[in-house]
Amino acid sequence: MKSIKSIKILVVLICTLSILSGTLNKIFPSLLAFPDLTRLLSLTPHAIENWSLWQFFTHLLIYPAPSGIHILYLINLFFGIMILQRFGATIVHQKSEKSFLLYFFTCGIASGVAAYFTMKYSGHPSFYATPTSAIYSLLIATVFLFPRLDMMFLFTPSIKGKHLVPGLIGVILLINLSSADYTHFFATLAASMTAYLFNLFVWKTPSPYSFMQGFDNAIIKISSGKIFSLFQSTKLDHYTNNTKIFDINTGETVLSEEKFINACLEKIAREGKNSLTLYERIRLHRYSKKKQKSKS
Repeated sequence: MKSIKSIKILVVLICTLSILSGTLNKIFPSLLAFPDLTRLLSLTPHAIENWSLWQFFTHLLIYPAPSGIHILYLINLFFGIMILQRFGATIVHQKSEKSFLLYFFTCGIASGVAAYFTMKYSGHPSFYATPTSAIYSLLIATVFLFPRLDMMFLFTPSIKGKHLVPGLIGVILLINLSSADYTHFFATLAASMTAYLFNLFVWKTPSPYSFMQGFDNAIIKISSGKIFSLFQSTKLDHYTNNTKIFDINTGETVLSEEKFINACLEKIAREGKNSLTLYERIRLHRYSKKKQKSKS
């Protein structure tokens, strides 16, 4: 399957700017009077008040490395990029590149606004930069789109995504609170809340939690106007609906699910099981479950 251009560009930008901020940034500002790359792209209250509004976007493209490049920094960068690629691609296949970018930057900008006001009124820290909050929002979107999806975190057994994702974000929020890191706390909280509302208002997808269904459905009905309908899914229906099947090689609609399954099996024989995307694995899993139920 072809790589997704928008995700590839994001990955290249984040990796390049992050590595440069921790290496060349240590040399050029002092030797050649170049501007500090981290300060230039990070979100700072003083710069925003001087109309450097691009920082609401660019703070999502850099993992700052104030102490230089080290192993923990590289591990953090690796996991962030891995989540962006895998879960971002799943959202693109389910929705579209346009919807994915709108979602990613909406959640990211919301985290930046929360970080700006927190820094402005607390006075600490002096800058904020990370795509982490926006990347967490991709996990939230995946849980909304695939409520029955099982996930694994490091060496844990598979856990329902609708339990793992809020638990993971909750732990991160508690860590931020315990370390008095209010900027990252409110930034993560704002991105998570924006992700929740975006799924309801724009994608009209309710949360996977039964106790929230009444509220979710009410919000979805309120958001049935023309403005929000412009951003509806344009590529695939929800995986919970079997109204359309798409060929994994051409992306075009096919007449039968069997043709899709055969294409997956051919891909496994040609490239191995690990070549399947998350979308393809979910479809195969649903197909096998349906076959088991029909036999019983």
